[in-house]
Amino acid sequence: CALGLGLGTLLKPLLEAPVLWAFAVVTLLAQLLAQLLPDKLAMLRTVLPVLAVLPLLGSNSTWLAAWHQLLAILTGLAVAVALTAAFRLPGDGPAEPEAKPPSPPARSAAQRLADPYFWRKVVASTLALAVGQGLGAVNPKYVYFGVVLLLNDSIGATMARVRDRMAGVSLGVLMPLLVFNTIGMGNLATALVMGGTAALVSALRCDTYLRTALISSGVAFIGYGPLVAWYIPHRWIDYLMGCGLALAIGLLLFPSSALRRFQRSEEHTSELQSPCNLVCRLLLEK
Repeated sequence: CALGLGLGTLLKPLLEAPVLWAFAVVTLLAQLLAQLLPDKLAMLRTVLPVLAVLPLLGSNSTWLAAWHQLLAILTGLAVAVALTAAFRLPGDGPAEPEAKPPSPPARSAAQRLADPYFWRKVVASTLALAVGQGLGAVNPKYVYFGVVLLLNDSIGATMARVRDRMAGVSLGVLMPLLVFNTIGMGNLATALVMGGTAALVSALRCDTYLRTALISSGVAFIGYGPLVAWYIPHRWIDYLMGCGLALAIGLLLFPSSALRRFQRSEEHTSELQSPCNLVCRLLLEK
C-alpha cells in the first residue's frame, strides 16, 4: 500500500504532464515493480498499479494526503479483522484444507519479466485510460481499473473475473438508486443501502458477488452523494467498457488457457494421466 501510494505521490509533481502521459508512466513503473515481487506475492500485482494511480485522480496529491489514504486503508483492514473475530460463531472452526493443484516452480526476476503475458498486460493497462477516453467513457478510470483488475493470463480466469465484477456491480447499484429516489441522503439511508444490498444478494443466493456488490453500493452512495443518480449508470457503462476491453485483449492477443499451459508443462511426465492430475487440470481451468 505504502509503495503504491508513494510512487504516485512522488511522480505526479515530477512529471508535470497531461494525465494520460502521467497515467502511462506511473502504470508502467508500478507494473514493473509488481512483477519483481516473488510469485508468492502474486496477489499484490494487481493492488500496486491501482494504488499507484490514486494520487493522479485528485488535485491534492501531497504526502499528507497519501498518508491519510494509507491510514484509512490500514484502519479499514484492522476493523475488518476485528469484526470478523468478534462475530465468529461458536461452530465456525478452521476450514478443512482443500486439495491444491501442484505449484509451478519458482521463477527468477528475469523469467518473470520475460513473461509475454506480463507485457501484454503492461501495454493494455498503459493505454487503457486513453482507450476509455477515445470510447467516450465519462469516468475512463474505470476502463483502466477493468483492465488492471480483470485481465489474467488465461481466458477462463479473465472471464470469471469479468462475470464476478459485472454481476456484483449490477447488484450493488440497485439499492442506492432505490433508497436515493425514495428517502434521499442521510445516515439512515446509508445503513439501508448497505444492509439492503447484503439482504438482496443473500435472497438471490448470489453470495459469491457480495463483496463486489457492497463495494459498489458504498462507492456510489457514500462517495458521490447527491450525484448518485448521475454516477451509477455511467459507472456501470464504463466498467462494462473495461470488462469488454479486458476480454477482447485476452481473446485476441496471445490467447492462452491455464489447462493447456498445465498440459505442456507436464507432457513429459509419467503421471500426466493419473486421476489426481486430471482433477488438478480441471481446477486450473475453472
